[in-house]
Amino acid sequence: MFSKRNKNTKSSKSTSSNSSERYLKMLREAVERNASIGIVRLGRSGVDPMAQGRLLEWNDGELVIEKLQIIGRETDFNSTTRVEAFFMFNGHMITFESEITYIDTPERLNEQKIVSAVKLKDPIQIREGDRRAAYRVSLPVSWGDVEVRLWFLDRVRKGNSAPSSMNFSTNNTRYTNLLAAIREESLFPEPSDDPDAPEPPPIDWNEIMERVMTTETPHAVARLVDLTPNGLGILMYNVSAMQLDRFERLVLSFQLPEEPEPTNYVVEMRQSKDLQGSTCRVGTLLVHPDARDMHAPQRKVLERLAMRIQREQLKNRSA
Repeated sequence: MFSKRNKNTKSSKSTSSNSSERYLKMLREAVERNASIGIVRLGRSGVDPMAQGRLLEWNDGELVIEKLQIIGRETDFNSTTRVEAFFMFNGHMITFESEITYIDTPERLNEQKIVSAVKLKDPIQIREGDRRAAYRVSLPVSWGDVEVRLWFLDRVRKGNSAPSSMNFSTNNTRYTNLLAAIREESLFPEPSDDPDAPEPPPIDWNEIMERVMTTETPHAVARLVDLTPNGLGILMYNVSAMQLDRFERLVLSFQLPEEPEPTNYVVEMRQSKDLQGSTCRVGTLLVHPDARDMHAPQRKVLERLAMRIQREQLKNRSA
């Protein structure tokens, strides 16, 4: 058993190393083509707008980028600022981490032109990513409240299920009743302790969504507050963060302005924070459609809206 695990670990490390080399090769070719690149402070993805520039050179442990710009704003980077960068090459969005070493240093673009540039240390943690997912945008006030219906998928107590008709509405139609999430049987295959047991079949998320949404009233009704193509932020009422479990899975259903029908997602709860008035701010990550299926219609809905809101926000800042 242990030899098998070691073998898998070695294979995983080798695969990771090969991937890194492939992405570094992409970066070298992107530099040769003076491809565009986006930079954001490390840990601020989804909060700060991304600064844009062009790759100029990569030599002697320094990556040179033409002066970074943010539409309608000044950049506030300085030397030693740790950043995350994103660039596109041959249909792949690659991300890496680095640190700024020089700001506004003169760099020769060609024989006639010298431009102001930024220098970064050699990239680390280079991997495949998604630039659009780095932006988390708040819903415009003009949209009003976007109601979210949700169902918990991981709350199971065998033999003690709540009837599907349970509905604890409040005056403002937003309610949370975690007891209503209790079901008689699990929707997911039980994990096996046998190391030789076959892998469980892949989860059919569409079947699970249809089953839970047609047999049970929503376990809670919340409000959508922000989004990215990879995640959703919601406000839940009459519940505290300690009642919610990180990584538990939910079905979320809501209808956005200008969309003809509601859109349904399976998400994983990643963070929760108590606010005033018995309100909890919840951040979620999309599980279905999978991140590898970025062309799924549901993801396209979020991507289209996120980019539209970003453009409107940038236009308002520059006005």
